[in-house]
Amino acid sequence: MIMPNLFDTNMLERLRATARGGGLTESSGDVLPGDIFIACALELGQRQRHIDQAIDNGAVGLIVDATTEAPNVTKLPIFQIADLTASRGALASAFYRDPSNLIECVGITGTNGKTSIAYHIANLSSLLGTRCGYSGTLGWGELDALAHSNMTTAPPVALQKQFAEFATLGVQRVALEVSSHALDQDRAANVHLNVGVFSNLTRDHLDYHRTPERYAAAKAKLFSAWPLKLAVINADDELGCRLIACARASEVLSYGMSGDISWRATSIRKGMHVLFDTPWGRLECALPVAAEFAIANVAAAIGVLLGSGCSLQELGDALEQLVTVPGRMQVVDGAYGTPKVIIDYAHTPDAVSKVLASLASQCRGRLICVVGCGGNRDRGKRPEMAQAAASLSDVLWFTSDNPRDEDPELILQDMLGGLSTEQRRTVNTVADRGAAITAAIESANSEDLVVIAGKGHESTQEIAGVKYPFNDGAFVKNLFEENA
Repeated sequence: MIMPNLFDTNMLERLRATARGGGLTESSGDVLPGDIFIACALELGQRQRHIDQAIDNGAVGLIVDATTEAPNVTKLPIFQIADLTASRGALASAFYRDPSNLIECVGITGTNGKTSIAYHIANLSSLLGTRCGYSGTLGWGELDALAHSNMTTAPPVALQKQFAEFATLGVQRVALEVSSHALDQDRAANVHLNVGVFSNLTRDHLDYHRTPERYAAAKAKLFSAWPLKLAVINADDELGCRLIACARASEVLSYGMSGDISWRATSIRKGMHVLFDTPWGRLECALPVAAEFAIANVAAAIGVLLGSGCSLQELGDALEQLVTVPGRMQVVDGAYGTPKVIIDYAHTPDAVSKVLASLASQCRGRLICVVGCGGNRDRGKRPEMAQAAASLSDVLWFTSDNPRDEDPELILQDMLGGLSTEQRRTVNTVADRGAAITAAIESANSEDLVVIAGKGHESTQEIAGVKYPFNDGAFVKNLFEENA
């Protein structure tokens, strides 16, 4: 989608000279000394508060919309830009000298699997000798040094700053998670995407998109708005099949577990020993993943690498060293006699179903699930997530995810609304997440398997607008150590 450069050279040079080695930021709280602050807030009072905070943090210049009232500032240079909200991404791209054009950019979208696919691409690329960055839910940077990120896809100015840093580091490829919100808001409009990947489409984010059709249209935008060299698309998904036929790409590769596709993945014996049947030949390997849907995520990453020129033999060697994705089917083992615990980010009905279904066959005892739903998000998926968990679990604990500004008890009631009267009698409801996890594990024996779904890698829990330190994996490890 790259927007044209609407900014003259003299203005850009004046911006760079003003910044004196600093950068651009549209978040007043993130301003560092030497940065120029882009003030996009439409309301005058809010904009002035942001400007005041930016100045306190060391801003050396301001950029404001040409049509808004001038800020109450006398000591800093002020740059006026027409239609600033819409053009700030293009401005940042021009300021940083179009950094994404120097890098092979892989955009990954879909309801579930974005993080795993992007992480696998970055991991395998590095193993194959290509420096690869990652930007998404887990943070941004190279995998061994990820910086924190508040969003799956960063805002447009921050995204250009990330690519500028990647270019400075000599990164050759970036795996970028592109959310439906980001596509709808054109956050990545000024990123040169070379490869697009689509994982799947299931229910999520209807609080924002309102209808499934608008949600699907946002995802599809990745394959119509950029002139892609390569599109890698899941043919086991209904929207994926439509995208295969209409993707704006020089080459389209389809992957899946069956059907008329470019290549398929098959679990050929117990465990995750997998055969990938590709147009480049057969590839057999053992993968450190615990579910069939996880194999599909690896298949998508393989498609990107093979389609980008990697040899089958080199890829096979790299797959033997593949590492697991943080918070995705993460196994937490305790002492002898404790249950096996799995941490997963599953936070949609489809993801919960797939995680539990994949683990049911591996469970010798009871399958115990701890799950909650986020506050201030799509309420309609809460009963569906509850039903998915109830239909596949032997024991179920409903608890809080990130309640945010909602009453946790009301979220639990929404979840219980998806169950029959008989199912409700078997559900334990404990709003405190730590207490629910503790109770679930203490109720289990060594033959049972406890699945803790929803938060995965997250290091905080947001309650009443405050983020408290909380990580499911660390909590479970601490619990095992205390009771060793």
